Amino acid sequence: MIKEMKKIKSESKISILLSFTYSIFFIYYIIFQYFAFSPILSIVRESSNYDEIYSKNDIGFLYWKGRHINKIIFYLNDWNGNCSTRIGKINHLKRQFPDFSIVQIEYPGYGISSHLNLSIETMIDACGDMIMEFINERKIEKYCFWTEGMGGYILWRVMNRFEFEPKCIFYFNSFPSMEDFFYHYYSYFGYLFIFSSIYYDYKKIKYPKNKPNIYYFYNDELNMDKYSQTMYFSNKDIPIEKKKIIKMEGKGNSTYFLSKNLNIMENILKKNFI
Repeated sequence: MIKEMKKIKSESKISILLSFTYSIFFIYYIIFQYFAFSPILSIVRESSNYDEIYSKNDIGFLYWKGRHINKIIFYLNDWNGNCSTRIGKINHLKRQFPDFSIVQIEYPGYGISSHLNLSIETMIDACGDMIMEFINERKIEKYCFWTEGMGGYILWRVMNRFEFEPKCIFYFNSFPSMEDFFYHYYSYFGYLFIFSSIYYDYKKIKYPKNKPNIYYFYNDELNMDKYSQTMYFSNKDIPIEKKKIIKMEGKGNSTYFLSKNLNIMENILKKNFI
């Protein structure tokens, strides 16, 4: 009887602990998701100068017009695909690069694309179709891809399914695969992905025919040696001289607001858009 009571108490404690942990995660998730729809961000978004447009496949995107409508930066967000959470960054980029127009994609399941299915596969296909449509209909010849976090992973997959010839590609704290992400942060989980990586050939990317430079930006949040190794050895079909690894000043979101980093990006854009 006593043993049974102890067992019940033990199970009760575990149940309470799990419930508490789940509740914390759930509260964090709700706050983070709905923060994108807070009054402050809504006001900032509505006061910004951009056009909300839908492509033929019904995915929504924000079009920030610069001085030249034929110089385009396609911007792919991190895992939270609502563009409201990136308004501050885009405003900084607009001020720093006034010659460029920015196309900011809102992933399926978020923002004005919230009516579409939320899935990685949908994101990849919908983003690829939308970018191709934009380029063909407007006869765009000069463009680059700008990604952060999970946006880099989506672009790697998009590049394997569509034929693009960007002037250059920016990856900010991005990994070519989910496998690489887990190896970097949680190496003890990496082995769980070994079979899926063999099946999907995660690290492979169809390198564009025009052979653009690929810039990998990282800050103090990432381990330099591990990140450099991952980037240099992912997709060996891309020549090493085309892979540029650049350390940024600062941590987290602050990296976008530091003038030294912005000047580096500006020089890269000028060099590649000649």
